[in-house]
Amino acid sequence: MTLVTCTPYGINSHRLLVRGHRVPNALEGDGSEDASLFDRNLVAIVIAGTILFFLVG
Repeated sequence: MTLVTCTPYGINSHRLLVRGHRVPNALEGDGSEDASLFDRNLVAIVIAGTILFFLVG
C-alpha cells in the first residue's frame, strides 16, 4: 500500500510517499487478550454520565 500526500499544505510542489507492506499476525503472546479489560457498556455509561453532569452543572 502506498499513501500519497502533498506538502506544504495547499501547495502542490512536493509529494510524500509512505509505503508499507502486510505482515502476518502473531497468533499467541501478542497481548491482545488484555486489550479489553473493561465492559464497553460500563465505560459508555460512565462517559455519558460525566458529560451529562457537566452539561447540567
